[in-house]
Amino acid sequence: MRSLIAVTASDALDVGVRANLAIYLFANIIMQRSLSATFEIVSGVLLGAPILLIGIYFASKKGSAVVYSKISIIQTLLALSGFFICIFFLPADPTREYSGLTFGVLATLLIFGIYMSTLGISSNLVNAMTGDLADYEFYQSGKFIPGTIGATLTFCNKIVSSCVGLVVTGIMLFCGFKGSGEVAVVPENVFVNYRFYYCVAVSVFILPAIGHFITYIAMRKYPLDAKTMNEVSLYIAEKRGVLRKEKAKED
Repeated sequence: MRSLIAVTASDALDVGVRANLAIYLFANIIMQRSLSATFEIVSGVLLGAPILLIGIYFASKKGSAVVYSKISIIQTLLALSGFFICIFFLPADPTREYSGLTFGVLATLLIFGIYMSTLGISSNLVNAMTGDLADYEFYQSGKFIPGTIGATLTFCNKIVSSCVGLVVTGIMLFCGFKGSGEVAVVPENVFVNYRFYYCVAVSVFILPAIGHFITYIAMRKYPLDAKTMNEVSLYIAEKRGVLRKEKAKED
């Protein structure tokens, strides 16, 4: 349970911050905000679906916890790679303008697209592991409490998600967007300032990398591997069979 709470908390924070600031990757680093919609469609169709199917296949063979741990390391490396590719090929430069789909733009979008596509695997595996945890609790204590487990994880998610606004607001204030009116609006397709550039890059790539690494540490010794869950499944099947027999006798 503690492992899933740590996973839920780290995911809620980095996902929320990245979701709020990812648009500025297109508008103020790539310098072409309109690419955002095209990127989401193309990456979702060409990368998202195949990668999700591959993840589901391996999860069915190796177990949800094993695949989740492995995918967390892959996500950490992808996010870190995205950061260094971005700052190397699309460096902070007040004079830089969008000049089409250059190698730097394509490389950044490709690594970001692959990274975003892997998130579909981890989000689905969390749901599966929540069910596994409920079955394991029944196996250990005889109490079937999926509602309590789900409510606990949801509560943790809501608590951490409530901090996302504070983090994003702090970033924007740090970058000089204060007050109201035009001074509080982020201009599109232009370089803003060095602080904003690096804050966006860190929020989109480094913060998620830290979150995924925390997830890997939390899941490294997660006890519900494929062998354990097989024992749990057999136990639950046996219990259900016994209950059916007892009910049949009563009838």
